[in-house]
Amino acid sequence: MAKKWKYHKSHTYYDLELNAKINTLTQLYQIGLYVCVYGHPKHEYMQFGTTPANMVKAEKGLKKNLEEGRIKDLEFGMPITAIEVNGFFKEQEDE
Repeated sequence: MAKKWKYHKSHTYYDLELNAKINTLTQLYQIGLYVCVYGHPKHEYMQFGTTPANMVKAEKGLKKNLEEGRIKDLEFGMPITAIEVNGFFKEQEDE
């Protein structure tokens, strides 16, 4: 059975420490995730690569930060389920 991860294609929240609205967009490729972050006051635009597993961890961190009052107005975009088949990632079409 293929490994699978459920996360969201985008995230928007207001970071109270940075006093900034942060937007995150992701794109799934066979070799991993491409992530773009907009709105960070020190780095107006950031981009990096990661894995679906790390994106799941990041979403858990966002939820924890919301509970602890570090961020507010957390919104998740479209959900996605990524699977790994023969060492490559792809979006699972139907569940």
